[in-house]
Amino acid sequence: MPEGCKLTALIPGTATGILAGGNLSIIASLAGTPYALQGKGKILVLEDVNEPSYKIDRMLNQLWQSGLLQDVEAIAYGNFINCPADPGDFTTEEILAYYAALAGKPAIKGLPVGHGTENATLPLGTKALLQSDKENATLAFIEPALHT
Repeated sequence: MPEGCKLTALIPGTATGILAGGNLSIIASLAGTPYALQGKGKILVLEDVNEPSYKIDRMLNQLWQSGLLQDVEAIAYGNFINCPADPGDFTTEEILAYYAALAGKPAIKGLPVGHGTENATLPLGTKALLQSDKENATLAFIEPALHT
């Protein structure tokens, strides 16, 4: 992760897996199709932009109902930019925390990935180690992204 990147633990724990995921809207739209993301052995990375919080809730519920959130080893949330809540609705932050707790897997937030100005390169398909406790959260790549 870039220097100065502050990751926050949502659910403490340690997990090793292959980085997979991307834009929540796209991942959710693939659920139930032959192209759906398979969660076993994966650290799921999710981000989105310009979606109200009720849609974030609906899409995460779809991933829950499809079994993806139960199958992954861990969850790592990136940027959720311009994802406002209507008055009386849960905020996007509350919704992300809820589904992390529901899944019961190690979970972090604050990855600098998504559609914002802060956008780190994330080597999807590589093995990573996610660790989180009350004070620290890390995501480390434990194999090279490129093989020669």
